[in-house]
Amino acid sequence: MQMLTPKNGLVLALCLVVSGCGLLNRGGHREDELFKPLTTNSRLLPQRLPEQYEMCVQTAETVAAKGHANEAIKLYEKAEQLKPKRPPFDLQLAPLYAQIGDTPASISRYRSAMQRGHDSADVYNNLAWTLLEAGRLSDAQQTIQLGSQAHPGDQRLAATNAVLLYHAQQPGEAFDAFETLYGTAAAHHNLAILDLESDDVEGALEQLALATSSPNCPVQAIEMQNALTAEFNRQRVLTARRQTSKKH
Repeated sequence: MQMLTPKNGLVLALCLVVSGCGLLNRGGHREDELFKPLTTNSRLLPQRLPEQYEMCVQTAETVAAKGHANEAIKLYEKAEQLKPKRPPFDLQLAPLYAQIGDTPASISRYRSAMQRGHDSADVYNNLAWTLLEAGRLSDAQQTIQLGSQAHPGDQRLAATNAVLLYHAQQPGEAFDAFETLYGTAAAHHNLAILDLESDDVEGALEQLALATSSPNCPVQAIEMQNALTAEFNRQRVLTARRQTSKKH
């Protein structure tokens, strides 16, 4: 992108001033008829170039939107260094740190944001998930509890609480929480997904069977059951073949 530089703008302004002076020297023109490049022609002057701070922030937003977390982190951190008295970019950096697997930094940024008054349901929810990924289940549960107190009735926090109950080896309570939120079929479907994430394929198939036999079963549950059943059967055939080949 080509930009009008201050140097080019200055040359343009000087040319206009010189032209005005030439007309004045030849006489016959009043001062109010002359070009005034610094007033009436100010639109010809270059726009103010963004500061380095602004450039860092704008570029960080762009690269973050394109999925370049590491580059975005460096730019946001550079912006913080350039103007340390401005509010930090905690809410921007927290999910970026989580993307690159730096959960301690992500958690620290979320907590910093909350201390500065950014305590929306989204922040509580994201912090809880980050704590869960870091293996800090009890801290995640405490965060959701505090978030639910601050934002009673928030559905996202309630859904995350159901996930935490599952990870706390309380699948029955997790199912009840999901059922209250989404209904019976969707609750079984959600438990199936959690079972899959825990490498419990048989458990997932059991939950999907319950989901597909329930009223108002979501299409996703039927599709998942078909795909998972096919893959499960394929793996069983492969395992049987390996065992047979070993015997021979």
